[in-house]
Amino acid sequence: VFGLTLVLLYTMSTLYHSFPQPRVKAVFKVLDHVSIYLLIAGTYTPLMLVSIRDSGGLVILGVVWALAFVGILSELFLRGKVVKVGQLVIYLAMGWACAFQMDAINAALPEAGFRWLFIGGIAYTTGVLFYVLDKMNRLNHAHGIWHFFVMTGSIAHFIAVIAYVR
Repeated sequence: VFGLTLVLLYTMSTLYHSFPQPRVKAVFKVLDHVSIYLLIAGTYTPLMLVSIRDSGGLVILGVVWALAFVGILSELFLRGKVVKVGQLVIYLAMGWACAFQMDAINAALPEAGFRWLFIGGIAYTTGVLFYVLDKMNRLNHAHGIWHFFVMTGSIAHFIAVIAYVR
């Protein structure tokens, strides 16, 4: 699940950034944003099902997938600035829902795996600052910096899942 959602996200992001035609770009923008929800939930899936394997992990996994579903529906059917802020809040809530299972995650993963997971979360969260600055046109190259943090988060989570989730 993690690998598929990671490939899906980068495929949709590449397509979104590749087409200059407004209608085509708009379709891939929605698919790109939908893929973000799927990747966040897809990152939780192996961690909660393979490493944690308890009722608390399953609850977190269910909540994260439910939030992904709500976010995807909002992406498909709602528009407006307030909606975009709400979607950003959903992304962050999904990403940091693991805080409720932090002790279990720390116990289930080797120290290095936990560190990679944490580094990825910090990278994604820091990237949000640049995403917001980009949307507000407050910083030159903020969009590129945002993508740097996204790639850093993806690499860190890839290492955590591939090397340490058992």
